[in-house]
Amino acid sequence: GAGERGRHLLAVAAKEGVLLRELRKEQVAGRGSHLLSLEELRAAYADYPEALEEAERIAVACSLSLAKPRPLVLPVLDEGRNTADAAAILAARCRSGFEQRYGRSSEVDRARARARLDRELRVVRSLCFDDYFLIVDEIVRLARREGIPVLGRGSAADSIVSYCLGFTDADPLRYGLCFERFLNPARFEQGGQVGLPDIDLDFCWRRRDRLLELVRDRFGRERFAMFCTHPSLGFRAAYREAARCFGLGQAEVDRRSRGLPRKLPGGVDFSREGLRRLFAETPILRARLAKLPGGEAARIRERRIWWGAFALTGLQRCLGLHPGGTVLSPVPIRDLAGVERSAKGLPVLQWDKRQAPHMGLVKIDLLGNRALTILEDARREVFRLGGDPEEDGGLGLPGSGFQAELPTGDPHAESLLAQGRTLGVSQIESPGMRSLLIRMQASSLDDLIQAIALIRPGPAGSGMLDRYVRRVRGEEAMPELPPALAGILAESKGVLLYQEDVSRVLAAFCGTDLVQGDLLRRRVEEGDPGARREFFEAAARREVPRALAEEFWAQVQRFAGFSFNKAHAVTYGRLSWRLLRLKARHPAALFSALLASETGYYSPAVYVEEAKRCGITILPPCVNRSAATFSISPGSTGLSAVATGGRNPGMGVPPWGRGAIRVGLGEVRGMPEGFVRGILEERAEGGPFFSVGGFVERMGRRRARAVRRTTGTAAQDLAVQEAWVEALILVGAFDLCEGTRGEKLWRFRLEFQDRLRAAAQADEPALFPEALAPRTPILPSLPPFTRERRREIEARLLGFFCGSEPLEDMARGLLPLSDLHPQVGQRVRVLGHVAALRGHRTRDGKQMCFATLEDATGMLEAVLFPETWQRFGAVLAEAPVVFLEGLLQSREGALVLEVERVDRVEHG
Repeated sequence: GAGERGRHLLAVAAKEGVLLRELRKEQVAGRGSHLLSLEELRAAYADYPEALEEAERIAVACSLSLAKPRPLVLPVLDEGRNTADAAAILAARCRSGFEQRYGRSSEVDRARARARLDRELRVVRSLCFDDYFLIVDEIVRLARREGIPVLGRGSAADSIVSYCLGFTDADPLRYGLCFERFLNPARFEQGGQVGLPDIDLDFCWRRRDRLLELVRDRFGRERFAMFCTHPSLGFRAAYREAARCFGLGQAEVDRRSRGLPRKLPGGVDFSREGLRRLFAETPILRARLAKLPGGEAARIRERRIWWGAFALTGLQRCLGLHPGGTVLSPVPIRDLAGVERSAKGLPVLQWDKRQAPHMGLVKIDLLGNRALTILEDARREVFRLGGDPEEDGGLGLPGSGFQAELPTGDPHAESLLAQGRTLGVSQIESPGMRSLLIRMQASSLDDLIQAIALIRPGPAGSGMLDRYVRRVRGEEAMPELPPALAGILAESKGVLLYQEDVSRVLAAFCGTDLVQGDLLRRRVEEGDPGARREFFEAAARREVPRALAEEFWAQVQRFAGFSFNKAHAVTYGRLSWRLLRLKARHPAALFSALLASETGYYSPAVYVEEAKRCGITILPPCVNRSAATFSISPGSTGLSAVATGGRNPGMGVPPWGRGAIRVGLGEVRGMPEGFVRGILEERAEGGPFFSVGGFVERMGRRRARAVRRTTGTAAQDLAVQEAWVEALILVGAFDLCEGTRGEKLWRFRLEFQDRLRAAAQADEPALFPEALAPRTPILPSLPPFTRERRREIEARLLGFFCGSEPLEDMARGLLPLSDLHPQVGQRVRVLGHVAALRGHRTRDGKQMCFATLEDATGMLEAVLFPETWQRFGAVLAEAPVVFLEGLLQSREGALVLEVERVDRVEHG
């Protein structure tokens, strides 16, 4: 129909990157082009019935059924090796690792660990998984030989075999981890496995591509592939594509799409009622539509864009690459399935990861983890500046080899944890998590691990989070439990916290072992009605009071489907603890690595302000001292605020975190990677730059050589090159050279701009020194840029402020966010940047919002209930700096502002 053809035209325009009106006839399907129905085919080929019969025969021959899984076939590590050999090799490697892990343990602990290892090896051997563990071990060894940080995550940490082989770094005995959660023999069918246990490996994000190359070479390039994904356009992405196709510029597309939901609420479609509901729930859209310039023509185009957004939503445009799903095969994979090539040249299966086990292929997740990259980069920076991270912070990388147990008694990290000062620490920096850490008075690695599990939907949604907080604060007594349950739930204050708690409770009620308890938990998660009957019958046989059984069954039902594996919490928590120790002892190293990684829960501007709150100086880009990205600036001797108190005193942490962070040249907006690389290479070869003119001459010679090596000329990008140099002057990259920024900018424009254009007209290479012989103009004496001017430049070209931010001037007379505790229970007016917004729906379906506000001293969480969100949501979503008024509340020590009014700050 017409609608489907319009969708087709729009999809092609989006794919080709052209305006809808620029589509050429040969790019699109002609009218009437569609997949013919069976009736249409029969009519079209009525004179050739044998053609239809042959087509049906071919279609049947091409069909593939995945109903019955194929037997698992492992890739060959060493020709001629049999199962017994694999078992012996695995046992020998585990014994070697056992001595490194438990060599200094007591005899009692060694005996426990040895018994656990022997039991696990028997299970592995009975399931013929020895080769699988050796394959994973080979991948880990490849990474270690190359110096690539690697760490196993998730349920693999439940296994002492994984621990002894060095896949994971958490002692399963120390943390009470349950092997049956990882490898439950009862889950595997008799006479053939239906899959393999999940061993997910995290690698340094930046070097993961190198790891994949090593794996391909080791196991055979034709026997390796990545899983595909089938990504579809969400609503916000669809709106952006449609807006571009209808002619909106990139800046306008960015502005209009800000605040749009990534996914459409259920029941919203391109109808009057659907749009009315969407606009009613999204105040920013109402405000934006009311301000739409251009009259009726603009409104018509906007309506077409909205039609296009709805038409493209859910469209699958391409075959995606799974972030970590890897397949290894004993035969060339192209003999088993269709394979394509990714943009990086990696082979990509035309299956997703759900189908591989049915095809009998080995599936391993080899994932990139930016937290490992941040740790590695920070550690290198500390070493570069002469520090010893092992001595000061225990920053040895997890998975880089066998090492001593991670230090846990650290008063400096504990202080940060208790205050919720965890910005920049993966897994524990979200507003909800920081609030939880304060509420539960977290002060140790074990508390951190529990917090990671508590914040998940299971405990949070079932009321167990609040119950745990009250009990840990001594505000609610633990109930009296039967001895069997009391031992299981003592660590979690009598509440279900982990998946393993559910399995153990079910096993205790039913009088079975953990193997059966884990199976019953899975049946509960799958909604098996027989699980309830089995539970209560077993509880009755064991004379468990009916009321107690009812109470725990209700908890299990609410909790089981959303519970969190303890091994996940432990592996995530230990990695977060390392980052927290890094922040406590080397904050400049943490934030330089974090900002360089271009990742995190918040924007770079938020992390820059947190670095300042830690007493770290943010230095502007410099052509003589900057790297391509953020780096620690050597020679700075100022202590960090984590050491001295800084903007947020009272932290009491010793002065390990010295140094300032220098902004990289590549952080200047619009600065091409090649130009930045050229600056660094020229500086390394020819020494520092002493003037803007000298910089232009030297870069000109480099550019001239580059132009002679290509078929193009520099004339095409002269104006852009001028803009690059001007941007560097404006942000202070030449501040070490003589003169103010204004004087250097004036001189650059006078001496070089006209001759740059002359070079363009003559089609000469840009920035030739002969063409740029400087004149000797008389220059006025210009004052330094004002603080306001520098801020405006930094906001435009960097996206954050190197020096003080405007709030420090505007906030006079207002309480800083760090000093609000005495105002609990009162109405307050505060000022700050909007660091984060998070939409939420009430139980009756109304839209509300949580916001994070920050100033130079700290952060404050705020909540806008539905009525307030409807009135002020547009202001809050669009204004970078706002005044908030409302009632300040304390929730077990964590401050929350119940917002009643939002005012835009016009100049800030």
